[in-house]
Amino acid sequence: MTSTLPFAISKKRDRIQNKFLCRVETEVEKRLQQSLHNRIYIVLEKQENSEQVQFPSEIDIKTRKQLSSRLAKDTPIEQVFDRSDIAGRLLILGAPGSGKTTMLLKLAERLVIRAKANPQLPIPILLNLSSWKDDNQSIKQWIISSLQFKYNIRQNIAKQWIEQGAILPLLDGLDELAEARQEKCVEKLNHFLHPDTCLGSVVVSSRIQEYQCYTTNLALNGSITLQPLTTEQVQDYVLKTEGKALWNNIKLGSGLLNLIRTPLFLNIIILSHEEISFGRWHQFESLEEKSNHLFEAYIRQMLKRRYSGKKKPYKDEDTIRWLAWLSKQLTRENQTDFSINTIQPTWLDSPLKRISYGIIFGIIYGSIFGLIHGLVVGFNSQLFGLLIVRLIQGSMFGLIFGLIYGLIVELIFGLISKLIYGVIFGLAVGLTVGVIVGSIPWLLVVGLIFGLIVGLDEELIVRLKRGLNIGLMAGLIFGLIFKLVGGLMVGLLVGLIFGLIFGLINLKYESRNTQRQGIWCFEHFSLRLVLYWSKNIPWNYSKFLNYGTERLFLKRMENRYQFIHDLLNKHFSNQY
Repeated sequence: MTSTLPFAISKKRDRIQNKFLCRVETEVEKRLQQSLHNRIYIVLEKQENSEQVQFPSEIDIKTRKQLSSRLAKDTPIEQVFDRSDIAGRLLILGAPGSGKTTMLLKLAERLVIRAKANPQLPIPILLNLSSWKDDNQSIKQWIISSLQFKYNIRQNIAKQWIEQGAILPLLDGLDELAEARQEKCVEKLNHFLHPDTCLGSVVVSSRIQEYQCYTTNLALNGSITLQPLTTEQVQDYVLKTEGKALWNNIKLGSGLLNLIRTPLFLNIIILSHEEISFGRWHQFESLEEKSNHLFEAYIRQMLKRRYSGKKKPYKDEDTIRWLAWLSKQLTRENQTDFSINTIQPTWLDSPLKRISYGIIFGIIYGSIFGLIHGLVVGFNSQLFGLLIVRLIQGSMFGLIFGLIYGLIVELIFGLISKLIYGVIFGLAVGLTVGVIVGSIPWLLVVGLIFGLIVGLDEELIVRLKRGLNIGLMAGLIFGLIFKLVGGLMVGLLVGLIFGLIFGLINLKYESRNTQRQGIWCFEHFSLRLVLYWSKNIPWNYSKFLNYGTERLFLKRMENRYQFIHDLLNKHFSNQY
């Protein structure tokens, strides 16, 4: 059985839905490819295909009508999803690192295949509940906003898709919300799951320990719980990847076998066993100490891995510091992933950084504002506000200096006619320039005298015309330069004051709103510059994030990044 839409729709998807389906398909494929289990074989340079070496978790299922029971081994997740008593409304539970997200991705993979084959089936969408920021926001509105933010789907279209059951939400990360907000989110989810709000299927994933503490259960039709790996599964996996020596060390390590019964820690020990102090393992008393030791070994091993380039582009201590800083920001903002363009001024964690941000932004914004002021306000206002006055001023200056010009010509060449010519030509030039740059007549004088000097020659008339033309151009250029400088200084001062205020009050902005205001790029550059000077990020942040992905600390989906696992994210945040 497969879940179809609650009412008939077109047999063909429209262009937007087809494009959206392709993006979801690409996202699911890349996330599965970047899972730690699938990337182990690339790192270890093994010939085996990761699909040939699996450790399928045993799964317990519980529905509203029956008690918990063990599913048959290797039962596909889509088979559980399709059961009539589940009807596409399923909860996935498990311990940290047990493979809940991977299970959700495998279900998404199957649902994408179905949606491509049958346009009447809903399109799965992967969302993380950690981005639910407002306790008063409905899950429906949150999904609409998430579709717009993540996939650039207009809100009216997203609303229509939800109401038609054209999308199938796969919701991860309920336990990643702040503890005090998790049960509030459960209440909002239950309201969304009401038939009046949501007509289709919904799948939610959560850690079992947190979920069992809720007083309210999700109104889903059933749940599956991923069980820890058995000793036989762990042994088989270790022997097929790293051999008997590692397995012997695991058996001798006090409590180590119990820790690596989850796929995450099993994969970590496979990758980083060379950095693990098995002889000291008995000294670690708490589970936190043991897991921290494994993560530290993992970090050291990933940094030691052979680099494909000539040399590693970053020092190890810088890599750790930058990753730790990123982790702290994501933890504080309660985010699981981010893109470079969504870095916010709230990531500046000190007054000095915010003031620096305001100063830099003010200088940049002020320079641009000043340039515009110099071009538009400082220049064109003279044409509209003081046109008549400038005509008179220009005429007077043109007349005076035309007379002087003609007198000089007469004294030098004894040509009375050139005196009249100088007066007439000077008056015409004065009128013209008075209209254009009347507020700077003394600069016009410089241009006219410059034209006089150049124009004096035996071929007086030709040289005179050419010299006056050059003088006119020089006057215009000098006037423009001084006007621009004056406008730039005014604009720079205004922009600097505005930028300082902006930085001090630490305005939190939405990228799309500021993009419309045309200043987002200045804000973003200023922010990046402060973070770089503060040694929180490198200059080329995109290159570093890709390096972190290659080192298996991060994973990338299009232009967004997140840590390879939430537990690694928390380790960086807490330990550095």
